[in-house]
Amino acid sequence: MYHSELEKIGIDIPYGRGGEHYVKCPKCADDRKKKRLKTLKVNVDKGVYVCFHCEFKGSVSGHAMEYQQQKKEYAYPPPGELKKLSEKIISWFEGRGVSNQTLLRYRVAEGKTYFNQVEEERNAIHFNYYDTKGKLINIKYRDGEKNFKLFGGAQLIPYGMDVAYDSIDDFVILTEGEIDTFSWYESGLPAAVSVPNGAPAVPKSGEYNPKLEWLDESWQFFDSIDRIYLALDNDRPGQLLRDELARRIGKEKVWLVNYPEGCKDANEVLVKHGKQALFNCFVNAEQYPIEGIEDLSTEIDELMGIFENGLPVGDTTGVDGLDEILTWHPGQLTVVTGAPGHGKTSWLKMLTWWLSQRAGWKWFIYSAEEGSTAMALADIISIAADKTFLKKALAPRVSKKEIEELMPVVNGHYKFMKIEDTVIKVDDIIKKVKEMVKRFGIRGVIIDNMSTVENGLPKGGESRHNILGQDITKIRLAAKQLGVHVFLVAHPRKMETTKDGIIKPPGGYDVSESSHYYNLPDNGITIYRNLQTGNTDIIVWKVRYKYTGTMGKTHMTFNKDTGRFYPAVEYAEPQDTMMFRGQPKDNSYAERFRNV
Repeated sequence: MYHSELEKIGIDIPYGRGGEHYVKCPKCADDRKKKRLKTLKVNVDKGVYVCFHCEFKGSVSGHAMEYQQQKKEYAYPPPGELKKLSEKIISWFEGRGVSNQTLLRYRVAEGKTYFNQVEEERNAIHFNYYDTKGKLINIKYRDGEKNFKLFGGAQLIPYGMDVAYDSIDDFVILTEGEIDTFSWYESGLPAAVSVPNGAPAVPKSGEYNPKLEWLDESWQFFDSIDRIYLALDNDRPGQLLRDELARRIGKEKVWLVNYPEGCKDANEVLVKHGKQALFNCFVNAEQYPIEGIEDLSTEIDELMGIFENGLPVGDTTGVDGLDEILTWHPGQLTVVTGAPGHGKTSWLKMLTWWLSQRAGWKWFIYSAEEGSTAMALADIISIAADKTFLKKALAPRVSKKEIEELMPVVNGHYKFMKIEDTVIKVDDIIKKVKEMVKRFGIRGVIIDNMSTVENGLPKGGESRHNILGQDITKIRLAAKQLGVHVFLVAHPRKMETTKDGIIKPPGGYDVSESSHYYNLPDNGITIYRNLQTGNTDIIVWKVRYKYTGTMGKTHMTFNKDTGRFYPAVEYAEPQDTMMFRGQPKDNSYAERFRNV
């Protein structure tokens, strides 16, 4: 640990503590109104630090800061002149319990703005979005008919960060709308911010997987605060957003604000019942339900959701044959096995691309099967472009321009764990998964393969079996608690063959000398390269939940030049296998998946 080195540059860490901590920043704390706010994140074990307020960062150990995101280029709105609001606007806000003094504090403005929805210029309220340093980052415009627009190309951040930052002690209220932010301010609680664009709509099918770019950019703001009070709208979109924010922020630091009967949001409470009633909603907030204790009161939302909408509908790939036997849900563990060289890693890469493009999944990947992260990314780009990455005589090659065009998409959906020389343990991977959920909102995790994580275990016997069971249980519980789908790649033990010397497809009980690989996961899949047909068989040998899918088999063809898989013909008679060896069902499939 690097206590003394950090102390020399003014970073004060209690002696003996390791890991990551938030402390006061020696560069900017004394210059801020809120001198006690801890904005400097320090990893004592690696000797690295970064302040989310003044961007003071560095290393006392030679370690590079991890997960440095590429700086995005944003447009910034010109700082408008703050003029006195019209009496009409002031009167409208007063009717909603918001005083002119509050509007002045948040620097609300008005002016003419063109709205595409109505194809004309209209007078509009300007909600100015300032960051914690008081810089104007974005503007939301609203006309009299509730048409909205944001300043084009500007960064999305929570609303009210400048006001809240001056008031934060150890908590912040996260609400759903600028007027709700004003309402909390009116009640005497200025440490409130709003999501920038409301709660995402409830999907008609598939899993709820909202794009929260604003949280990707502002996660450090929330990460440094001890308690987050979620005060969102009391409707289905608000409830789903609440659960997703709790997953991202960390349920252990989340408190839930409930409104009186007949009130959907904070402003309704303010208008109908007054400031004290809204303040009491904060006082009576309840901590996010304790893990492991459930009853009707904690499960009523999900229960009524099942009653009204039926069982959960998972995300799909859009691939005929595969979608009929399996769908994909967060909170589950899938074991993927198969003989060496049969395409487990390649098929999972294809699956990640299908789910990232069709359902918006973001991925965190630990893979000891790759030569390097760059090589893995080359495969992803090849799949995305449907072209070979390397020079090959007869295959079209991806161009530099295509690589540049794909970079934002690939970078936005894939994060890889750096492979160190030391032994990796399950706890190390879970720790990184938690961070990636918080920072990037990942939905999928790949651990490829489990044998590299087993290195520190006994070589055989009952103790190895028991420790493996504990590790797989840890992974399954982490998947459930963090709302991610974990794919665990595991090699089978010695392969069985037929009389003709053909390798038999391994199942769950054939994996790595432990029945836990069959008993503990939610789903089990074998990737089997069928040498008789030339196809790759996707064999589902376990499905725990009936709404997820069913046991069965589908066939795919593999293009080794591009890394893509396509649905293959299903043979009716054994003698037909040579006639249709490895052929896609028809050419339209290749075209259909070229841009998926």
